[in-house]
Amino acid sequence: MTRTHLSLAWLISLLLVSAPQHAHAQDELVQPESLEQGFVILVTDRTGHATTESPILLASNHNGWNPNDPTQALTRRSDGKWQIVRSKPALDSRLNFKFTRGSWDTVEVDAQLEEIENRLLPRLSAASIRPGEPPIIELIIENWKDRRPPEPDLNRIAPYRELEVTGDVRRIEAVLLGRNRDLLVWLPPGHTDPANIGRTHPIVWMLDGQAAFEFVPALGGEWSADESATVLSDSGKIVPPVIIAVPGPISASQRETEYGLDANGPELIRDLARNALPRVRRAIGVNTRPGIFVGAGIAGTLARFASESDPDSFGLPFVPTGMERPESEGVPFDPTWPAQLKDAMLSTLAPGRPSGQSQPKVMKEPELLSTGFMLVVTDKSGKASESRPLHIGSNHNGWNPGDPNRRLTPRSDSKWQIELPPSPDGSRLAFKLTLGSWETVEVTGAMEDIPNRELPLIDAASLRPGERPVIEITVEQFRDPPPDVDARLRTDPYRTIDIAGGTLRRIEVAGGPIPVRRDLLIWLPPGYDDPQNASRRYPILYMHDGQNIFEKLPHVPGEWMADETATRLIAEGKIEPLIIVGVPSVGMRRIEEYVPIEVYDGLAARGKDHVQWLAQEVIPRVERVVRARPGRQSRVIGGSSLGAVISLYAATERPDLFGATLLESPAMLAKDRLLLRYFEERSNFPERAFVAVGTHEVGRDPSDAARNAAYLQCAKDLYALLGAKGVSSENRVLVIGEGAIHNEGAWAERLPEALQFLFPAR
Repeated sequence: MTRTHLSLAWLISLLLVSAPQHAHAQDELVQPESLEQGFVILVTDRTGHATTESPILLASNHNGWNPNDPTQALTRRSDGKWQIVRSKPALDSRLNFKFTRGSWDTVEVDAQLEEIENRLLPRLSAASIRPGEPPIIELIIENWKDRRPPEPDLNRIAPYRELEVTGDVRRIEAVLLGRNRDLLVWLPPGHTDPANIGRTHPIVWMLDGQAAFEFVPALGGEWSADESATVLSDSGKIVPPVIIAVPGPISASQRETEYGLDANGPELIRDLARNALPRVRRAIGVNTRPGIFVGAGIAGTLARFASESDPDSFGLPFVPTGMERPESEGVPFDPTWPAQLKDAMLSTLAPGRPSGQSQPKVMKEPELLSTGFMLVVTDKSGKASESRPLHIGSNHNGWNPGDPNRRLTPRSDSKWQIELPPSPDGSRLAFKLTLGSWETVEVTGAMEDIPNRELPLIDAASLRPGERPVIEITVEQFRDPPPDVDARLRTDPYRTIDIAGGTLRRIEVAGGPIPVRRDLLIWLPPGYDDPQNASRRYPILYMHDGQNIFEKLPHVPGEWMADETATRLIAEGKIEPLIIVGVPSVGMRRIEEYVPIEVYDGLAARGKDHVQWLAQEVIPRVERVVRARPGRQSRVIGGSSLGAVISLYAATERPDLFGATLLESPAMLAKDRLLLRYFEERSNFPERAFVAVGTHEVGRDPSDAARNAAYLQCAKDLYALLGAKGVSSENRVLVIGEGAIHNEGAWAERLPEALQFLFPAR
């Protein structure tokens, strides 16, 4: 035994010694871009800063160095890494690239936060590449540019310091002389009181505004503008003003450059009128008129120029007398100036001026104004951040909770804002705020659901031409589950899915209009693997949003319960045994895959590419490994909401593949039912169709009544359209779920009737 063992060891060692020499002779290095099968880039983000809301993107010479190209977005894997599948470039050129999180301000850097050279892909050993299989190239991101400490900017107000002021001071960013600068805007106490709505307030402009409301040691003084305005307003001696304080430079040379009439002064005045004033008016939500323009020293000369050149924006100049120190020593300040400013307010802002009177109110819906409107949100929970910003999910964007075009931006006063366009179809806006998903939707302070929000009516007569109204709302809390809740369901793509009967298999597919790898979930009926059924072939149902077909995912209202329902109906002899294939969606970019035409502003329509992917990748892969009955009559495609839209489109686009459709709660209301009108122009409709809708699709709140009725009527009109396109009454059905809403529970409840109609027992 020992001698045999030594002999084998000697033989193995001989093979090991000789093998590397043989491999070395065959080991050719190839460039990944030259491979016909393409390649996969797998990335580790060592910072953990990238999220699904702020994903990693590839910017390269192959996409014009676009740092925010959605077609080059990497997808996050369950192990925390990110990947992208790249095909062979058309010109076989090398890839020069860097990773970003959507802009060059968030480009990757090295561990020391320094710039890095453009990346190139390493050459690969040809012997290590399997025929037809894309090789995986692993890379590491050390850090991101936006994680650098902020650089000091003396021309910018410190964004989050506390100000001890009387009244409401807001920081509003505007571009002045090519730089972003925070204006300090003071609003008088009580400006939001109902009795003051519609009142017009004069503006007090103040250059060297860093000293308007607080003592600045470097300047040696404070204007006390907030205190004087409050006292005079409360006593009724002046019309309460809005004070716009414009911070300025400190040194004499910088002041000469910024305020000088032969330097940048005239351009600064133009920027205040062109950039700052419209932005302030949009942000504060009150009516304004010209008042006074305050400046001292060289700033006083510029104040007179502003009043003479644009009195409709700046009103009258106020230049205080006296100067404690010469202009050459920097910002001048005299202790008598606060009192002089108070006297100037008394003389110029006294009540009784016609423009200060309230106007008759004309109440309108903000979303129906041609200008659109601005929404300002206070997040009481403090959970929103730049890495998890607020989003709006609404009936105007297909209820997408993570729509990048409906992402709010943070303000320097810790609030969030977004400018929204007019209603796309004349309907009122119904919406909720999220942190990027319905798992993180807003709730009450007691963590209970809230009804869909609607906007309050506003006084259109109080708005200047072209002015957007500003609407402020408050979010109390978000449904934000702790990371350990249902973690297995979120992180383990190969977890066991419990099913009621039959067998569940996974097949990985790649590509699609949003190129990702995803697992098809294939349910095989009970008895499929029995020997007596070895030659039997089965009809097949392809379902969109397949991740919700066989199990309930975290914080989704429910599941379709397809395995339970099909198992029971087969056992009862009510339907013939069938195969069900769940085709998962791509999450936040689901809308792009599921619409055939551009119906949501800012979102591409990739439905045609999706159907092509179904035809060329999904169906061939599935039907090579399962015993599917051939022919369009045995192949059904279905889904809910936009999943129903893409299913109907697939059936009309590829009538050679699909003979029937399952259409639950079809979402076709956007832009005056543009999708329904699109299908009116199409032909080649399926032979059979199951259409279903609930009477309370949007919700059960009384404010939802009109939209519920619209959903119901749209489904009825779709059913009629099917008839007009040649689908007989025997081959189409409309099911109306009394009291049912737009969720998986309702679709599961109606699934038995759908399966019995589409797959009757033979």
